[in-house]
Amino acid sequence: MLILMTASGAEIAHAHDAYVNGVRDAQLRIREHFRETAGPNADGSLESLVKIGPWFFAQLPEMGETTSSEWIPPWWNPADPPAGAVGGNVSPFTRQQLRLIDEMHAYVAEVLMRHIPGAEWIVIKGSRKNVRFGTTVLKVSGSRQFYPLSLVYNSAINIVQLDKPVSPTIFYDEVRRAIDVVD
Repeated sequence: MLILMTASGAEIAHAHDAYVNGVRDAQLRIREHFRETAGPNADGSLESLVKIGPWFFAQLPEMGETTSSEWIPPWWNPADPPAGAVGGNVSPFTRQQLRLIDEMHAYVAEVLMRHIPGAEWIVIKGSRKNVRFGTTVLKVSGSRQFYPLSLVYNSAINIVQLDKPVSPTIFYDEVRRAIDVVD
């Protein structure tokens, strides 16, 4: 993942803009992905996450690339080639898996933003010693933040790398919890 602890203000602003624009693209791509796989209805409702979580976990183990491309998500460090790419021995994920993680985190963010008026993408500030410094997250209220990418990425790590069980409703559960805290 992209670490911005030592990045300049301009580099952080560029990464933020790329991230937010990438979220919009991923929200469109996931709907196409649902159509292609006869996946669940992505209507942006909280309840949709109950069916979309299991769909995501079923799609995630697919390792083969569906298209040849150099695409990587804007939150991924371009110096770390995805698994299966030339020099890609560091990443736990293929481009296809990164694409799916990108799409899923964008959808989780969309659902959260529909249910929490005023939620917005912000850049984390504070100490440069904080590994999250400069990254883009959702501010849900006051100083409360929500990390849709971390939620989806960590769930994927548990499935793909660690072979640990993950609740199929984890996305619903975590978004519901964030909504309840704000209400």
